[in-house]
Amino acid sequence: MSAAALRYHIKAALNKSASVQDFKMQLNHLVQRQDFDNATKALIRELEGGLPPDEPPNFNYNTQGTKSYTDLRRDLKQNLMPILNQDIKNKETGVIARISGTGLNKISSEKALNKSLENGFTKEEHFKVGADIKALFENARLGKTHEDYKGRADIKAVHRYFTEININGKKAQAKITLKESVQQGHRIYSLELEELSPLP
Repeated sequence: MSAAALRYHIKAALNKSASVQDFKMQLNHLVQRQDFDNATKALIRELEGGLPPDEPPNFNYNTQGTKSYTDLRRDLKQNLMPILNQDIKNKETGVIARISGTGLNKISSEKALNKSLENGFTKEEHFKVGADIKALFENARLGKTHEDYKGRADIKAVHRYFTEININGKKAQAKITLKESVQQGHRIYSLELEELSPLP
């Protein structure tokens, strides 16, 4: 490929990008093209490698007013419906997980909510953060993995992921629980809010 043609493609990729991360994604698409020779692909990879690392996202949340538990559950289901049973990839581990209707019900359950309430958060804060479960899991850090304490044959392991957040000016962490199933792979099972403490 000529230098002029490569410049054209790189400029087009840059024009489509709103951030460094977007530009990296555009370059990655270019590398997948069948009509690019290996030398061209190597140049694109070299360019990609010279870009600054992605900025870690800031998870800042604010809530206003109060809502009933019924309304909060309804709103959460509406927000998460588009991502139900869709692949969600954790950047640190490469693990691909999904959230099912069961997981959605668990996140919005009184049991999960009560854990957040016991940790000093409001029901509005719990549901506000829950609506962002996809981005939170994508950027979470794996804290610990253990066997299924209930000894269920289908559960290979339970994984706890953590993401630092700021909600209404309070530093906190979202704890996301994944169950690794023999049949269904990784499933996002629960979310609760905890006061920010040293991560395990």
